[in-house]
Amino acid sequence: MEIIRGKDGLRPQELIALYDSSGWGKASDYTPEWVSRSIENTTIIVQSRANGRLVGILRAFSDGVSTNHLSEILVHPAFRGQGIGTALMQAFLAGQPPTSLWVVGFEENIGFFERFGLKRRELLRAWSASSKDWKTALESLNPADAR
Repeated sequence: MEIIRGKDGLRPQELIALYDSSGWGKASDYTPEWVSRSIENTTIIVQSRANGRLVGILRAFSDGVSTNHLSEILVHPAFRGQGIGTALMQAFLAGQPPTSLWVVGFEENIGFFERFGLKRRELLRAWSASSKDWKTALESLNPADAR
């Protein structure tokens, strides 16, 4: 297994295949152009490769000064339980300046993130919407409501 910090060699098609195999939508939900733009605009990428094949990825956004936001950490189902997620997190954290780290994760991953010193913040909540949902909401707002 190889851990690569950066975007070098990362192709949209292989990231789409990783999303598909991991249940993060179907391959048809993504276009290579959309994923390519996503890769380009991501601040931090850490890849895991086995014999050249993309088997794990971590994507994060950072201002480099005060905060990091972990967007996703994903390991192909056939490669889970081999320490790849841990290696991705270690490579990510080792390369970061002393900033805060924010993660929105699934309940079953609490223990994983706690191993890296993250603490659950009971008063914080996460909100999410698809672009269709927030565009519909935005269109329905009265301009006076937006103030």
